[in-house]
Amino acid sequence: MYTVFPEVLLHEHLDGSLRVDTILELASEYGYRDLPTTDADGLTEWFDQGESESRRAISNPSAIPHAPSDHPVGALHRAGFAITLNTDNRVMSRTSMSNEFALVAEHHGLTIRDLEQVTERAMMAAFCSLPTKERLLTERIRPGYEMAVR
Repeated sequence: MYTVFPEVLLHEHLDGSLRVDTILELASEYGYRDLPTTDADGLTEWFDQGESESRRAISNPSAIPHAPSDHPVGALHRAGFAITLNTDNRVMSRTSMSNEFALVAEHHGLTIRDLEQVTERAMMAAFCSLPTKERLLTERIRPGYEMAVR
């Protein structure tokens, strides 16, 4: 079990960041076959359903029928997508970044080096200047992961 993680939180939702057609094109290009559908309208509906489930989960977490292992995060990472992990609203979800990382490691087989790569990719996708990204990678993220593997 991992106990120490760098203090970096970057957050981006795939369905809010890319057009559905782009998601389908990238999945095809990288050979990702685990999307719930390859139809743009169907995928839009699936994302909308997930958003409704997320809102229901705030008031009733047991309303979500999906197990952590059902999420495509591991396959997306292995396919080269720049994924991010986050807690959304920590007060409402009652979780932490350490818990989110542990869940991904347990259910999707991500190693500490995979988690480091996820964090670095997220940093490179952040909305800040390249010098700021490089400084955070050098001063915070990489040293944090080096401490975690000791």
